[in-house]
Amino acid sequence: MPPMSPAAIATQVAPLQTESGTFASTDIAGPGARTLAAWTRRDGRVWFFKATGPGSAVEKEKPNFVKFIQSVRF
Repeated sequence: MPPMSPAAIATQVAPLQTESGTFASTDIAGPGARTLAAWTRRDGRVWFFKATGPGSAVEKEKPNFVKFIQSVRF
């Protein structure tokens, strides 16, 4: 994927509510690859999770990725 500007990145970030708080999340697709990511700060640390792969495989697993993030407990 080509580099993105900080302004373009900001438009790609959405909140994902969980019982442990709010994660920032993104879904970015490029030629031949797609990445889902979610991250949050907790106790001075950043917790980061991602799924990367062929677009069709990532699309199929997106609901499971969201459920996984929602299952994270601190």
